[in-house]
Amino acid sequence: MWALPMGLLMGLWGWLEFSSGGFQRHQWLLPGLSLAVFAAAIFILTAYPRRPRALSLLMVGLFTAYTFWVALSASWAASLNSAWDETARTLLYLLALSVASVYLPDRTARRILRHLLLAGALALVLASVTVLRLANTDTIALLFTENRFSFPATYPNNAAAMFMVFFWPVLWMAADPNSRVLVRGLALGTASALLCLTVATQSRGAAYAFAITVILTFLLSPVRLRTLFFLLVPSALLIWAFPGLNAYWSEGPTALSGTSGARIVLEAGLIAGGTGALLALLERWVSVTQPMRRVFGAAALVVTFLAAGWGLYALDSHVGDTSAWLSDTWQRFTADQATTIPGLEGSSNGGSPSSRFATVSTSGRWDIWRVAWDDFRAAPIQGVGAGNFVFTYDRGRHRESAKPRQPHSIELRVLSETGLVGGLLFFGALLVGLGDSLAAHGGCDRPSALQAPAASAGRLRARPGRPPQPQRRSNAPLGRGSQTVRMECRPGHGRHLLARARQRGVAMAHARSDPPGPPHDGSGGG
Repeated sequence: MWALPMGLLMGLWGWLEFSSGGFQRHQWLLPGLSLAVFAAAIFILTAYPRRPRALSLLMVGLFTAYTFWVALSASWAASLNSAWDETARTLLYLLALSVASVYLPDRTARRILRHLLLAGALALVLASVTVLRLANTDTIALLFTENRFSFPATYPNNAAAMFMVFFWPVLWMAADPNSRVLVRGLALGTASALLCLTVATQSRGAAYAFAITVILTFLLSPVRLRTLFFLLVPSALLIWAFPGLNAYWSEGPTALSGTSGARIVLEAGLIAGGTGALLALLERWVSVTQPMRRVFGAAALVVTFLAAGWGLYALDSHVGDTSAWLSDTWQRFTADQATTIPGLEGSSNGGSPSSRFATVSTSGRWDIWRVAWDDFRAAPIQGVGAGNFVFTYDRGRHRESAKPRQPHSIELRVLSETGLVGGLLFFGALLVGLGDSLAAHGGCDRPSALQAPAASAGRLRARPGRPPQPQRRSNAPLGRGSQTVRMECRPGHGRHLLARARQRGVAMAHARSDPPGPPHDGSGGG
């Protein structure tokens, strides 16, 4: 039953993503109305597992306030129609967030969503490999834009976003010790294939985002060591696959066949899948103690600092004066001029960079960001109005050929169009959602239906003259006098093992200290 809303949300996301992000009205109106009817039905019929947690309600409340603020911006926006379009689209996001918040506290719904994500990622990989394999010399150019792989979103950066938004959830499934061996192997193979496809898009934004999310993951995740261990597999395979995939950019897709790219992605996925299954089997037989985890964590930290130091040394040896090079690069960056990273200049194609990843450039976006920042400075409290950046850019732009509909930055878009008030509401909702996730999964999962009876005197003692009473389920929170203990703990913490050990020890102590009851004839009780 809980597969229906999760499948609907995944289908809605796929619909909008494949229709260029659902930016045009005809792209998001029909799925938005469908989701509105579905949301009204489940809320009227109360067809959801339970009420969301307090932080989830606060997150939805903040985003609701942001939606009202977007609608209110129509009163000062230059274009009323654009403001109302943005309001309706924001309402669609609010509906999706509300439906997710009432289902994801349920353990079954979360498990279903995990498998839907894996199935969607695997389908995306198989579709990409298939179209590459079947492409010939005449049709392969349709899959690329300026030698950059753009399937299925018809734009390289959008395609890279599709690949990377799946990567971390799928990688976490591979690192989850509670998942089955085949699922973990399949997840790691899919994650490796997604990373290879991202390289084919030659998206620098995806590379920057990947570096930032790696840092955030190891700052926020309590299972950073396990994640790092499984991340090494697709990272090592990426080094092996990079030259073959980068050749599509340096030589052009018509000079190569789609078969070579499809083979590289497929082989990387199969190797990572087999390695992931093997690691999952070994993890069952090898136990890592807490002191060893500390040793591995310290070693990983030392290696990271050594790698950063070696990178700075290599850069300094190439440019001579690192500070002067960084200053010059920043000036060229803000002037929308490209800078090639030293040591990565190509020689086979006239001295141009050996890879698009070797250049530091905004591809003309700096002027767009500058206009958005100027809009925020001109109206810091309320902004210029939702959906109205396209008109302000016409007045403040420096590049005549550019025609952006948005600032190409969610942060600058929110600030420039809805001001500081909208920014506080929007990013406040995101931060509360992050806190809700950490609170729910930092220890034991409070809303879980998986419960174990506690060793309390009223439940475990066999009173003289009375048979043992059958256990009853209770929703009491964990505490000194509680009757149940929430036992769905996050993988990697080891707290669930400690809780089980304490529970077993208390139960054994009660069994030794309590007087034995009369023989039970099996006529009553549990």
